[in-house]
Order: sequence, then C-alpha cells, then structure tokens
Amino acid sequence: MKHVLFLAMPYEGGESGISRYIQATLKAMAAQYRLTVYALAGDIPALQALIPQAPWVEFCAVSDRFSGALASIFWFQTVLPMMAKRLHQKSPLRAIFFPAGNRRLCPGLDRVLPEVARWITIHDLAPLRLKKYDAGRQWYTTRYLPACYRQEKHLFAISQQTADDLVELAGVSPSAITVNFNGYEPLMDVTADHDLTADDGRSEEAVMDRPFVLFTGRLEYPAKNHLGLIEAWSQLPAATQRQYRLVFVGKDWSGSEHIHGAIADYHRDFPEGNMMTLGFVSDKTLASLYARATVYVQPSLYEGFGLPLLEAMAAETPVLSSNRGALPEVGGDTVTYTEPDASSIRVALQDLLYRCEMGDIALQQQVTRAKARVARFSWAQHVASFADSPVAQHHTESA
Repeated sequence: MKHVLFLAMPYEGGESGISRYIQATLKAMAAQYRLTVYALAGDIPALQALIPQAPWVEFCAVSDRFSGALASIFWFQTVLPMMAKRLHQKSPLRAIFFPAGNRRLCPGLDRVLPEVARWITIHDLAPLRLKKYDAGRQWYTTRYLPACYRQEKHLFAISQQTADDLVELAGVSPSAITVNFNGYEPLMDVTADHDLTADDGRSEEAVMDRPFVLFTGRLEYPAKNHLGLIEAWSQLPAATQRQYRLVFVGKDWSGSEHIHGAIADYHRDFPEGNMMTLGFVSDKTLASLYARATVYVQPSLYEGFGLPLLEAMAAETPVLSSNRGALPEVGGDTVTYTEPDASSIRVALQDLLYRCEMGDIALQQQVTRAKARVARFSWAQHVASFADSPVAQHHTESA
C-alpha cells in the first residue's frame, strides 16, 4: 500500500464541518492507503475509534499545546517540515494530505520534499467574501494564505464555486485547480433511545412537542445568516410562529453572541414564539432531527459546499436553501432556492410550509429526486480523485 501522511489538524474536537471532512476522508483513505496520521494528542482517541480495524494506520501524537491558532500555525511552518522529512526518509511518502488547506498550509515543504505530492483541499474562501475575523486572523486568511495558494503546484476545490474564488480572489491559475466534490455517508441509524436535550436542559418531549423547521451549522456570524433567518421567522404570520418551532443545531462560534441576542430579543417581543438552540449534537440525534423536521433551511450568505443539504436530502426532508455560494451545485434542481434577505426567506418559507401541509405532489416528487441525487456524492471517489487528477499526476512526474 502506498504511504500517505494525513494531517488531521485542525480537527476542532469533532464539532465542525472540517471535523466531518477529516472523519470521512480518514475512513476512505484508510481503505486505500497506508497512513501516518499526525493529530493533537487529545483528538487521537476519537479518530482511532473511526477505524479500529486498520493496523496499517499509525497515529502520531502532536502535543496539545499546539491546539491554539498561533501555536498551530507555528507547528505547521516549523515542526512539520522536519517531521515529514524524517518520516519520508524512513518510509517514502506518496503524498502529504492537507484536509483543511484554507486553515493550515506549509509552503516550506516544497523546498524540503519537492518530490512528494501535496494533496491540498480548499473548502472555501469565505473570509475574502465576508469579514469574519479579528484583524490578525483576517490578514492571515485574506493575505497570507492566498499567497500560499499561488505557490502550490495544485489545489483541490470542493466545488466549482471554491475553484472560481481561488481564481478570482486569490489569483490562482485555473490549470492548478481540480474540482473534487465532497462525498456523503449516512449518519448513524435513528433508534428509539436517542438522547435529545436542548441547551437550556429541556427534555426531548419538550423539544418535540410541535412540528419544527431545522437549521444545522455552527452559530457563526454573519456567514451562516442566522440573523436573516430569525428576522424572516419573525415576519411569518403569528399563527405559523405558534404552530412551528425554529430549531438551531451547532456549536457556538465567532459572533454567536449576536445570534443568542437576536433569539432573546425575539422571545421578548413575541413570547408565544418558539426558537431553540440545541448546541452540538451526536450523529444519532442529528439523523433524528433531519428525519423529523418539516423543512430544512440553509439561509447562508456563502458556502463552499453545504454538506447539511445532502444530509437533509437523504432524510427526504424538503429543503429551502439560499442561492449563494456552492449550495445550488449541491442541491441542483431538487431543492427550493431563495435570496438570503429576510423578506425573500419569509416568502419562500411560508410557501414551502404551506405546500408541506397540503401534501403537494410536485414537492413530494422533488424530495424523491433529492434523495436520489445524494448518491452522486461519494467519499471513496473523492479520495480516489487525489491520485487520479491529471494535475496531481503531472506534479508526481515533474518531481
């Protein structure tokens, strides 16, 4: 088996979209390659649990003192080149895999190991579209990383939108980019013993005492557009707001205080209304939520892919999505789209809820086509595309 160095940092504790990508690609790569996995010591038990029967996968612990952003950047720039070179001398590497190239890169590897391919996944260029971070992180993501992208011989974009952004916003040559769509794998099977508890401690019965609309994604401001959805919800007819609950799933992230504040304001202004945050939940709970939601809504201002769309589509739940970023690439003609402003979301959501209540045949057919569309997205194919890409092959031949 060919040897690949898998850089499972930043794993983010298993609680983000990047985490899900690392989990999926680790399992898929373990079926095709001998892996050496560099990961934070605290993350290794969770990663090992994903592939317990793979003795050809070796985990190497990186001290948890490198978990912070600055410390992690330092490790990638200074420690990784030395460790990768020693590993390659001991057991030659086919490639070094960067599962989150839009977070961490190491341009110095080209000088240390020019003969080893680098498989670099770029998820999105959101900071170049929307101001997300403080001044330091904004400079790192909008100035430093784009300069690194331009130095790389090849990059893998998870959507055409991300590929276009690499060309337009970062100045990367189109010939250096391969579009490699994310895959999909089913969440854990839903069973009767799933544990579902709201952030405020309410039981499952209290959470599920009425039909609900679901949005999953870390509570991040402004890119996920929680505030636009909350405003749209507040504009729905009062009877609709009383009939349905709006449920948010996701870990608090940068700017989450704005979202919690908006929810508190909503409950103050309309005490009869229902909004609830569940925080981060298990896959089993998430599967249950997708299956039981009346509608799944993704109002984002920008997405590099949009894995939750596939998860909702697989659960045969009608989907309302914004028409921004890569979301239309994922949903195709099988979901309903809207502009991401509050007024447009309100109109589209009200119409979709009405169609659900009426048992609209065309909507049922759309949902059936959506579930079938999910089969197009494969993690095995995603991983195979790294080695199959003409750009990657050219790099190997040139080394």
